[in-house]
Amino acid sequence: MFLVGVGMAYFNLLAAGTLATIAALISEVSAGLFFKKDHDLRAVIETYHRDMLSSQRVLTMIDLAETIENPAERDRVKQEIIINSLPVKS
Repeated sequence: MFLVGVGMAYFNLLAAGTLATIAALISEVSAGLFFKKDHDLRAVIETYHRDMLSSQRVLTMIDLAETIENPAERDRVKQEIIINSLPVKS
């Protein structure tokens, strides 16, 4: 479409050529912006999904630790799970 607009402008159809060129540029720029936003959204969703699975894994480990009968041992294991799952170095 862009080339059609340039061709029209070359053959002295300046108004139509300018309009066709601008229309082509607007659609190309819009498509580029939507593609970038789609890529950004996919990256955010992927990061969210990874973090959600990590949290779910920690909660499952804590639920399993809850089955330990000795209260002191149960609390120690849960504490260890939480400390090991945090991204903070001790």
